[in-house]
Amino acid sequence: MQAHLGWAHWLNWHIAEREFGPSAEQNLRAAMELDRSNVYANAMLGNWMLQNNGNFQEAIGHLNTAVATGRARPLVREMQVGGLLHDEVSGARAELVKAINDMRKNGESLDAGEKHRILGFCYDAGVTNPKELAESLSAVPEDDGWKTYLWLDDAREGEQMGKTQSLNRDFIYANLLEVSGKRTEALEKYRLLQRDPETKHFSFRDRVDDAVKRLSRG
Repeated sequence: MQAHLGWAHWLNWHIAEREFGPSAEQNLRAAMELDRSNVYANAMLGNWMLQNNGNFQEAIGHLNTAVATGRARPLVREMQVGGLLHDEVSGARAELVKAINDMRKNGESLDAGEKHRILGFCYDAGVTNPKELAESLSAVPEDDGWKTYLWLDDAREGEQMGKTQSLNRDFIYANLLEVSGKRTEALEKYRLLQRDPETKHFSFRDRVDDAVKRLSRG
């Protein structure tokens, strides 16, 4: 009850703009005092902290505690993914990828719109800068990372998959190989992209050229 009251105060402030003040946080923290492992208190407080520039590590701790309970999983994932998505704090992309990887492995569902938004935030070949992309790709082991990326990017397969999606996948895979320490294999993939005449139409073309130069020197 205390946790849900806190969330109601937050919605009344954040969405309805009908109240202001510390009521939301006070209720959420009061719920935590009553039960440190309460799934609702941990999930809601973690999300609230992410949305309000609270302590990042504390927020992640609350969300991980909520996940570990195994209870109210759809709500917990909504709080976790929703809080991390578009959070530009260093480490947010890695934590989001860890959560999504866990969801994939556990057979949890994620709608197409959410998958698209996560792809844009963590893996956009033309927008996500190299440091952010490396953070996303190094969040989980290489094999899990690739499977999770394909799970998010599952719009089309085989003959129906367009050239744009195919080249984007090749670029992401080359980056994954590089951050995993497989420099020779990564260089080979970058060179294949460099030789593909279609690559010249993509915004990541300069990054491919830079990668070939960088890895060739090694």
